[in-house]
Amino acid sequence: MIRTGVREMDKKRLFRELAVLDDTGIRLFERCGVSPVIFDDSDDREILLYLCEQQIAEKDYADGLGIKEEYYTLYKNEIKGEDFEKYRKRASWVWKCKKWCDRMYEYYPKATLLKLVNKKMHMPETEMTEIFRKFPYASYNDREYGDWIIPMSYESDYDRIMSNIEAQKEAVFYFPTVAEIEELFRREYLFSKKSCQKLYSFLLEHTGDETEAKETCFDIWFNLSINEPFDDIINDVIKCYSVLKSRKLQLVNLVTRFYENQNNSEFNGYSIAYARRKGMKGKGKL
Repeated sequence: MIRTGVREMDKKRLFRELAVLDDTGIRLFERCGVSPVIFDDSDDREILLYLCEQQIAEKDYADGLGIKEEYYTLYKNEIKGEDFEKYRKRASWVWKCKKWCDRMYEYYPKATLLKLVNKKMHMPETEMTEIFRKFPYASYNDREYGDWIIPMSYESDYDRIMSNIEAQKEAVFYFPTVAEIEELFRREYLFSKKSCQKLYSFLLEHTGDETEAKETCFDIWFNLSINEPFDDIINDVIKCYSVLKSRKLQLVNLVTRFYENQNNSEFNGYSIAYARRKGMKGKGKL
C-alpha cells in the first residue's frame, strides 16, 4: 500500500516532469501509457530520452517503450485535466526557450529568457520565474543567481560566476525565431538551415534512405559539437559510404559550410560564419 505522503510526493514530482512536455510529448506519453511502443522516428528521440531519464518510462523485453503503470495511473486519476493542460501549455514553451538559452548562451539574464518566451506566449517575468522554479530537478541543471541564470556546476565557485557574468554583460545574443526554438528542441540542431539541407541532399543521393541521411547529418553535427577531429569525422562518413571516397572534397566543403552556418554556443547563438563577418571574438563579443 502506498503511503499518502509518498503518493503526494510522487504526484508533485510527476506534475513537474510532465508539465514540460509539449503537445507532441504528452501524446507520446499517453500512447506509451496505453501499451509499450517501438519508435522508429528519430524526431521523437529527445522526448523519449527525457521520459527515460526521469524514470517515467522503461523498455520492455521486446524493446518497446512503456510508461510505468503507477505513474500512468497517477497521471490519469490525479493530474490530467483542464488545470494541468492550461499550465502545461505555458510551462512547456518556457522549457523550450530555456533549452535554447542553455545550449546557446550558458550564462544569461532572466530578461533574455523572457524575451524568447514573449515571442510566442506573453507573460510577466514573475510568472516565468515561478514556472522556472517548478521545472524538474534532475534535468537541465541550472540555477537562479540574482537576475541571472547560471549552470549549477558553477554554483559554489563565486569567482567563476562573477567572471562569466561580467563577460556576458556587454555581449550580444542571437534571438531565434519561434520556429528555430521549436526545431532546436526537437532535433538538437537546425536541420532546416540551407547548408544542412545541401549536405542532406548530397548524402541522400548516395544512401537513398531519408532516415539514414538525416541520422548521418545529426551524427556529423554531434561529433563536431564535441570537438571530434574533423578528418576523423569525414573518414567515418566515407567508411560508411565508400562511394563518397571519390567525392571527398565535395563532402569536406559541404560539412565545413554546414558547421560554420549552424548556430553556435561559442558566439551566443550566432553562427561561426556570421561571427567571422562581424569580427566577433567569442561569446557574443564585438
